[in-house]
Amino acid sequence: MEAFELAGGTVIGKDHIRTGKANQDAIYLENNENWSLGMVADGCGSSDHSEIGAQIGVRLVAKSIRRQMNRLLGKVSYNDQKFWNRVSSDVTADIRTQVLQMCQIDEDFEFLVGNFYLFTIVGVLIANQGAVFFSFGDGVILINGEKTALGPFLKNAPPYLAYQLLETVFSGSGLLNFRIWEKPLDQLDNFLIGTDGTEDLIAAADKNLSGRKETVGHISQFWTENKFFINPDMANRRLRLINTESMILDRQRVEIVKDFGKLPDDTTIVFGRKIRKEG
Repeated sequence: MEAFELAGGTVIGKDHIRTGKANQDAIYLENNENWSLGMVADGCGSSDHSEIGAQIGVRLVAKSIRRQMNRLLGKVSYNDQKFWNRVSSDVTADIRTQVLQMCQIDEDFEFLVGNFYLFTIVGVLIANQGAVFFSFGDGVILINGEKTALGPFLKNAPPYLAYQLLETVFSGSGLLNFRIWEKPLDQLDNFLIGTDGTEDLIAAADKNLSGRKETVGHISQFWTENKFFINPDMANRRLRLINTESMILDRQRVEIVKDFGKLPDDTTIVFGRKIRKEG
């Protein structure tokens, strides 16, 4: 298998800081001799504890992918929709079990799913058969610098994997499935996946960092600059810098004003590139 290096980072959105919310995103990275897996998850913003579901969700999806890869390798390809349907069934079964264990007299099944387990997923799985990008809900996928549309969804309300356990407007719509995109390894040079807050990161490229003359910079910095792969915390540092706020002098109004960070929403990214062989 051609070798790829992966890295990632996350930062809480300035709007969440202002309202006292936690970072509702989650990130997952795994590299082994057989495959590379990267995922980001975004908990539903209107749910009280969706950051918990996002953290649990990426781990349940990863567990199912490992199970399916080990069990079905050579039988069902991971670029087959059947593979991802099995992952989806696995994860919803795990969520159902967890919720039933949590249920008390004053907390019903639907309440717990809606408040703890609504999250989107965007990911990439790289192995011998090629790369598969997958999503459930909204977010961002860039393949060789080209953006793949994951939305928009009506009223900015994406489908969540756990909706399979509930009766919702998406029931029977065909949207409660993983979407997949294949890419042969010889045609994949770089990629970036992100939660929907990544849209603001892309749009802020030409804006100055708070209190500095330096700009945020193009999204491609993450897969082109070596520092993001050498130091695993460097992407976190860069995202925090982009979202730092400071006090600056507004010369037109002749007063000190707050220069806010550039990312309103939680922003989480995983990115990677092919490792070029020297010589």
